[in-house]
Amino acid sequence: MATKETKNKANLHNTTKNKTGKIDTEGDWGFVSPDSNSSIVVRKDGSISMSAGKYSQIKQDAEGCINFNSLMEHHSAVVTDINTADININRHKFNSQLIDLTDFRDTGGNIIGGMMMDGTVLVKTYEHTLKK
Repeated sequence: MATKETKNKANLHNTTKNKTGKIDTEGDWGFVSPDSNSSIVVRKDGSISMSAGKYSQIKQDAEGCINFNSLMEHHSAVVTDINTADININRHKFNSQLIDLTDFRDTGGNIIGGMMMDGTVLVKTYEHTLKK
């Protein structure tokens, strides 16, 4: 759930800027474009931060974590291959066993099938005391 401070673009920018911190001039170095507000910062701990304006940033650290902060992210490719153990969307973990429980079948290296989810909603249609 979005908090009140991350609802508009200016507050999102301020939140991201506060998370970034300041450059340590003794061990960090970077480039900043004053015209476009884009920057590249390499820190002495090995982390890299790239920003292309006020509302987008990519941060990479030495532990193998990459953070994307932006208002919108768009991917365009002919083939996208994702190889991962877990996927979390909006703090909900995707259940990989769901595919195993559906009617997907492996036929010679190709996976075919479909998945349909049904649901039922119970509604009151007749009230005996009101006779309607």
